[in-house]
Amino acid sequence: MKLIIYSNVTKSDLSALLGCSPKRIEELKKAGLPCEPNGHFVLSKVLRWREQFHAGQLKQKILLSKLRQKELIELTGKSRQTIFKWCKKGLPQNKDGTFDLSKIFHWLPEYYDRVYKQKHQRIARKMGEVIKDFMQRNCESIL
Repeated sequence: MKLIIYSNVTKSDLSALLGCSPKRIEELKKAGLPCEPNGHFVLSKVLRWREQFHAGQLKQKILLSKLRQKELIELTGKSRQTIFKWCKKGLPQNKDGTFDLSKIFHWLPEYYDRVYKQKHQRIARKMGEVIKDFMQRNCESIL
């Protein structure tokens, strides 16, 4: 086991071991992930750094009633453009431009219900027009 922990691994091997993409490894390198001059990673150093990195992240408390846009993007997995679109559609925001997660939990289901209801109504209307047009053309040819 000691031999494995002190071995050098490539970026692709490390991404497979950690269960993330090579792009994420690059992001972690920018955040301080130790990398050897040859581009390889020493597992013992990576594991030590990762433990400290996650401990630091846990210390940074996120105030759920005062989420910044970046934090909301990370929590929802949505793009900045989607968050902007949601704001235009009524996503509740605090006066200082932050977001309250509890209000978002209430708003999102209502938003999706509204969006899909409108979408289904448009589809039903279009289907009705197609059927009406089809019936007019075919009924006239039968008579």
